[in-house]
Amino acid sequence: MAQDTPLMRALGLAHHWQRLLDEGRFSSMTEIAAAEGIDLGQASKMSRLAQLAPDLIEGIALGRIEVGVSQLLRGKLLASWLAQREALVAGSR
Repeated sequence: MAQDTPLMRALGLAHHWQRLLDEGRFSSMTEIAAAEGIDLGQASKMSRLAQLAPDLIEGIALGRIEVGVSQLLRGKLLASWLAQREALVAGSR
């Protein structure tokens, strides 16, 4: 069962925003940030969570990988899923 944490909520929001973009309901993160009433920089950082490897999301949800939302947003979220795994799994040991 998924944990109700700020990170899980942020992941859900990032995937929701990505779906809105994919469906053409918004054309940019600028539009989404304005609609949500939040800073574009923060929205852009959060939106990168949608690019997190699925197995890492599962590990976070099940509590096998301990990482906080601020930790993910503070660092550069690497595009490569392999690099993400190396950074997060090594960091949670």
